[in-house]
Amino acid sequence: MKKILPFLCLTIVFMFIATSTAFSQAKYDVLDLQNCKNVYTETNSNGAYLYGYTINCLYSAKILPEVNIRKLEVTGKIRSVAQYKSKTCALVEVTLDNYNVVVMDNNTGTCNYYEFKSLKNLKNSSFAVDDNNVYFIRTNSTYSYVQRYSLSGELLKNYKPNNEVTKIFTNNSKVYFSLYSGEIYRLNGNSYEYATIINSTATFSNAGAGWIYCSTKELVSLDGKKKKTVGNGKLNCVTYADNMIISSSGKNIFVDDEPVLGIEREAEFVLSYKDKYAVVTNDFTCTTNNISFENNVNGQSDGQENTQTVLKDDKTYKINADGILYGVESGTTISVLKKDNSISNVYDKNGNIVTSGKVKTGYSADVNGTNRLISVRGDITGEGNVKSNDVSELMSALTEKTTLSKIQTVSADYNFDGKVDNKDLVLIARKAEE
Repeated sequence: MKKILPFLCLTIVFMFIATSTAFSQAKYDVLDLQNCKNVYTETNSNGAYLYGYTINCLYSAKILPEVNIRKLEVTGKIRSVAQYKSKTCALVEVTLDNYNVVVMDNNTGTCNYYEFKSLKNLKNSSFAVDDNNVYFIRTNSTYSYVQRYSLSGELLKNYKPNNEVTKIFTNNSKVYFSLYSGEIYRLNGNSYEYATIINSTATFSNAGAGWIYCSTKELVSLDGKKKKTVGNGKLNCVTYADNMIISSSGKNIFVDDEPVLGIEREAEFVLSYKDKYAVVTNDFTCTTNNISFENNVNGQSDGQENTQTVLKDDKTYKINADGILYGVESGTTISVLKKDNSISNVYDKNGNIVTSGKVKTGYSADVNGTNRLISVRGDITGEGNVKSNDVSELMSALTEKTTLSKIQTVSADYNFDGKVDNKDLVLIARKAEE
């Protein structure tokens, strides 16, 4: 097989350097990706990537830690794509049973083409590439199995498990294949080893290095040791980072299923790499953030004294270190809140714009162009006022029967002293009696 000389691909490059503040953001578009038939995610030691394809164009978007977007037009029809370290790859059908494997380096822009001829009975919906190998799914009269070729076209190994192979994929630069039974195996040289098992009917997406997220709402480690249920998340919108599950559903970002940030449009992809995560919304706008969430323990607050911003017109509303707007008094209406000229749209918990009624804990608002979750003072249950059920909720948390969420904790800190205790309970009880 012949290796064609490298050449420089057409590129579009965007660079980004984040600031160090919690919830510091940078926005940019990845509009080229909206043309793709399918878009996939991958995280490895080189960064976090989105990659996809149209019939004859390969797209590679490095999202984290910096941004680098490239695309390449090819001759033939792209059937599937793969990612390995910084290299985005395409399986291109040139003629019947004859393929090129295109390897494009996102860092340098160089591309290599490798020819594979007479690949009869090739299942071309997925394939994988590593440093010196290409992995295909081949079929025979019995079932599908995996073949490993050198990049020069030499057949090196057949892997024939006792069930049908349905997919090959890469996670953290390691090659895996899944079986019809739901079992997933990791390829390792001339052998393969058991990784984990999922529901046989489930579809899945990568969810960070060493993790996949299944349509059954399970986050599954590829070492076979852990499974976690995710209540708020969809395929491609769940990532495991820094021992936290960062996910998106509707117009909210969740950490361990607790809402921490509202977003303007629904997310299509959530990725993470080291101390950053990125959200790509359905208009293919990408926002990157620093991961700086603090964990709550039995109702202890994160410290509202770490105020970042005081809003205009000398209002009492402030934004704490987690980006939550607080200091909104119970009973405040939407129209009163919007009199502050820093605030434009207000959204309910489902992300719908609201123009009337009371502001409730869990709502969000566009504040100086950034969407912020809202905490109403003393409104622990999210009803927009302070009642006896807020008192009961706080008592339960203080006696360690339940645990308050992050947004509830901010609302429960009635005296704004950075902690939730009996003093807040007394003050909320008094407010509930008014």
